[in-house]
Amino acid sequence: MSILVSDVYLSPTQRKVYRTSSTVPHELAGMLSRETFEKARLYNLDKSSFGFWSSLYSQLETSAILLLGGIPFLWNAAGDVIGRWGYTQEDEITQSMAFLLLLSVYSTISSMPWSLYCTFVVEEKHGFNKQSMLADFNREQTRFCEGKQGRQAGEAVAVPPWVGYNDEEQLKKQILALSQDKRNFLRNPPGGVPFNFDYATSHPVAMATLNDDANLQKMRFELVNLFLCLCLFAMLISRQELYAAFGFPAAPPHPVLIGLIIIFQFVFSPYNELVSFAMTALSRRFEFQADAFARSLRRATALRGALCKLNADNLSFPLCDPLFSTYHYSHPPLLERLRALRDDDKQD
Repeated sequence: MSILVSDVYLSPTQRKVYRTSSTVPHELAGMLSRETFEKARLYNLDKSSFGFWSSLYSQLETSAILLLGGIPFLWNAAGDVIGRWGYTQEDEITQSMAFLLLLSVYSTISSMPWSLYCTFVVEEKHGFNKQSMLADFNREQTRFCEGKQGRQAGEAVAVPPWVGYNDEEQLKKQILALSQDKRNFLRNPPGGVPFNFDYATSHPVAMATLNDDANLQKMRFELVNLFLCLCLFAMLISRQELYAAFGFPAAPPHPVLIGLIIIFQFVFSPYNELVSFAMTALSRRFEFQADAFARSLRRATALRGALCKLNADNLSFPLCDPLFSTYHYSHPPLLERLRALRDDDKQD
């Protein structure tokens, strides 16, 4: 539903911005030429139109797969494949591997035309395609979630545990390094070391440390999210009606891989959208904090110039619909960042 709302309402409003905007914002006067502004507008208009149709196709394809029983069909096809090699459907691991192979082949064939059109039509039209057709076939497509980590002010009452000690910077570096290894969260205190936990005393110190350790903030969110997902998965994995709704026999045994796909990809879909939105909001917050830190170092003017150059080099359009950017952009829009960085020359 959220994807449908995005495609039906948010995307058209953003395309309207691309179509109707014709003037360079006054904040970018002298930093963004009229020619670059027009190139960015046309490039993003083409990308938006392509994204709308590819997303619509994806939604129709997923609906057809669910309505026509595509998942059970592919699972049974995987059983037929391994049967040719002397295996039976009792060999669940082997059938699961064959299922993933068939699914990967289908996904590649299904997405290949859209990928080729995007690279060799849309991107090449605007001068971004530097690949050959052969290189594109060999390229593995991945998605990266970018974000910077910012600093937060510490609590007024408590301070991090390294404050006040000799070699404070070295101690701080060693303490913050602990959060880079997830295994440290599962280890007991060293043997022979007295450890008395007092919540009232430890909580303020922990919160002060959390404010200084952006990696720990992210780790905390990931652990809570993983714990919640695993708890819900344990509750749903044995529900017979869940498998029946997707075309599988209600009676056990149920393939574990199919349970994972149904629960994490379909049942968790609304929750995943909420988490994605929360992560987007958190990423934007970190960006503003990073900009504020640069401003505190009297580097606001240099940062404004760098942001404008990156925007021009990538043909990013500086104008956007507020709702669209809030839902989709992991980084704040350029104009919002420039307004936040606005200060007088004395600070620079």
